[in-house]
Amino acid sequence: MNTHYLKPALLAVLLSTSLTGCSGMGGAKGDDATQTKTEGAIGGALLGALAGGLLGGDAKSAAIGAAIGGGVGYLVGNEVAERKKQYANKEALIAGETRYTTKMLQETQSLNTQLSGDIRKYKKSISRLNKQIAKDSSKRATLKKQQAAVQKSHKNAKKALDAINQELKVSQTLYDETKKDSGKKNAANLKQWQKKISALKTQKVKLETNTNQLQAVSKTIAL
Repeated sequence: MNTHYLKPALLAVLLSTSLTGCSGMGGAKGDDATQTKTEGAIGGALLGALAGGLLGGDAKSAAIGAAIGGGVGYLVGNEVAERKKQYANKEALIAGETRYTTKMLQETQSLNTQLSGDIRKYKKSISRLNKQIAKDSSKRATLKKQQAAVQKSHKNAKKALDAINQELKVSQTLYDETKKDSGKKNAANLKQWQKKISALKTQKVKLETNTNQLQAVSKTIAL
């Protein structure tokens, strides 16, 4: 059974922090980067404060949540600013980011297909081993190996899910800002970009389901 399902291509996409491309867009790049980072930090801090309040219900936990959220927000804002620098104009940005999101979508679809198949195989194998172990204690070692494989798959799937969640934040922010600045211009191309983002969100939900199922499968192992 193949547990190393994360393709190098997907890992390269998920772990990359910037894109290579055209020269930076004209205008006040520094101002744009600073504004984007600041807005990201503020938005992240507000969300973090809310999360902290919900989790702990007191000022201390809300402050911790704000600090965490502010850091995450700043990172997303920084990535947005860096990605903008890779393109000569808005048309190039829309085309490049649409291709990038499409690639992410295709890889995530492939990942979900692989995971769904692995989960079915895991369930069948574990069910058989759970029954056999009562009569044959030697199967315990095999079951432990199966457990390790499932746990590794879950860990990798969780990493992929976290990375895709982060990428979706960046992509949606880039889209929203570009659409706002474009007015009615590039409407058709912007629509195609948004469709890809929406499709990636759908695949992200499926990946979340697969990740949760892997965790549930691990808990069915009787050792």
